[in-house]
Amino acid sequence: MLEALFRDSVEEAINDSIKQGVVLAVYNTARDDQWLKSWFKGDDVSLDTLAEHSIWLRLVKDTEQFQLFEQVFPNVVVPSIYLIRAGKIELIIQGEDDRHWEKLLTCIGIKDKKAGESSSRETNPGLAREEKSSRDVHRKNARERIAETTLEIQRREQLKQRKLAEEERERIIRLVRADRAERKALDETHHRTLDDDKPLDVHDYIKDAQKLHSSKCVLQIRMTDGKTL
Repeated sequence: MLEALFRDSVEEAINDSIKQGVVLAVYNTARDDQWLKSWFKGDDVSLDTLAEHSIWLRLVKDTEQFQLFEQVFPNVVVPSIYLIRAGKIELIIQGEDDRHWEKLLTCIGIKDKKAGESSSRETNPGLAREEKSSRDVHRKNARERIAETTLEIQRREQLKQRKLAEEERERIIRLVRADRAERKALDETHHRTLDDDKPLDVHDYIKDAQKLHSSKCVLQIRMTDGKTL
């Protein structure tokens, strides 16, 4: 269930957190999520509600994205959650503490909002119904964003595979054409070599054999246009 909360694109998550003015929650881990699961109370607050009030990223230690994050915020503790708003760290959750969940909700504003909603419901039931309807819409939007993100990732992967297949096809076609051209060139070279080795045939039109022993010789050359020299 937790996987649905995390964004896949770091750049998109940062941009959305800035545009929406919400906390960017960066979960740093060494792949083992036992620390987070030990205190994360998903039953108290739905993932949709968390997605409304914060943008979540999961960075694995020693990956390229983790190293880039560590360049901005050195000495990143693992495991931990960095809660960042407008480029500044508001809270770092790390180690063992029974109040991790409470601190998380307080920082991203869910706890305070719940208290305000409780007071409003008591004084204005109509407002409570409107706010409930609004929350339902936000939950739906959060689910839709997650679904859209998943579809976008799948679409990009399909386009990538299609592009690779097309490039491979073009590469094979180029190789086949080059092979044909090379074979043709070799055949032409071979034929020219055979023609050069043939002796030249000389044809004469002397019908009187006695003239072959004459001391004088007259040459008559016929041109290709039929004229003679």
